[in-house]
Amino acid sequence: MSQWLSAQQLAAMRLPGVPHTDRGVRKWAKNFLSGVRPKVRGKGIEIALDSLPPAARAAAILHLC
Repeated sequence: MSQWLSAQQLAAMRLPGVPHTDRGVRKWAKNFLSGVRPKVRGKGIEIALDSLPPAARAAAILHLC
């Protein structure tokens, strides 16, 4: 099972290779990532942790622990 993060969460983490604004993350994810879905509640998107590039995924996992 994959963990899903909002664009706001990813922007706040300031991961390597990932834009640092909400809007930048949304645009980048829609263009370059396969693990993107609409939020279950509210507006926006969620990005699968597994779909991030390796360096960003590793940094996100360290940030979440």
